[in-house]
Amino acid sequence: FETTLPGQAKMTVEVWHKGVLSNTLIGITEIDLEDRWLALKRRELRESSYSEYLRNCISPERVRFCPFQPTLEMSGWADPPAEPEADCSSPGVGKEPLKPSRAVSHRMPIEYRDLMRVDGETATESRAGVLRLWVDITPIGEHSPGDIEVFKPQEFQVRIIIW
Repeated sequence: FETTLPGQAKMTVEVWHKGVLSNTLIGITEIDLEDRWLALKRRELRESSYSEYLRNCISPERVRFCPFQPTLEMSGWADPPAEPEADCSSPGVGKEPLKPSRAVSHRMPIEYRDLMRVDGETATESRAGVLRLWVDITPIGEHSPGDIEVFKPQEFQVRIIIW
């Protein structure tokens, strides 16, 4: 669905049991998308100003041609040594192009949310189960970095044992 962030944006997730004659609500959970979006922005700002993160994850701003021998000890990108800086500006024999690239994005955290149900007779709220999920917030027009098509609907069997 579409929403505007920052702004008041709450997403309600309902889990239903599909019955033969009617469907039954199992539980509901509510997720505040604005809080998540602001937390992501704070994390991006913190990482973009943290010198170790910048040193390990950010590549050059432009294509450079430098003698470069990757080794197993390297973690992240580092400026290859060059005698004059101009030596890295044009291609030549034995030089590899180092192209700008984006830092590897963090995987979306999987979280567990309580499914809550309100009893119609007593109006008391009780926990009906747990929902395992992740929330991916992507600006309109941009593609999400992860492909969620691999998670196609599947049939499951739920077994309950009462002692």
